Amino acid sequence: IENRRTVVRSANTGISSSINMRGDIIEKTKWDTVDFINVDVSLNDRSTFYNRFGDYIGRICVFFSVILCLITFVKRKIKPAK
Repeated sequence: IENRRTVVRSANTGISSSINMRGDIIEKTKWDTVDFINVDVSLNDRSTFYNRFGDYIGRICVFFSVILCLITFVKRKIKPAK
């Protein structure tokens, strides 16, 4: 879903399936059966935000969370005792 690509999964003894760009399962086979799926695969050559920048949003959130935790910890240590 992050890359907005269609996925066609082929498994020897598992579940084979076709998943579209939005993450919807278009068609799938049953477990441990001999079957085939005939699907049209749409190609997408557009680059997504995640494709270009990766996990920067998550890393930035972790960085700010650590900073906020440190600020909270330091403020508690600095408070004068009554």
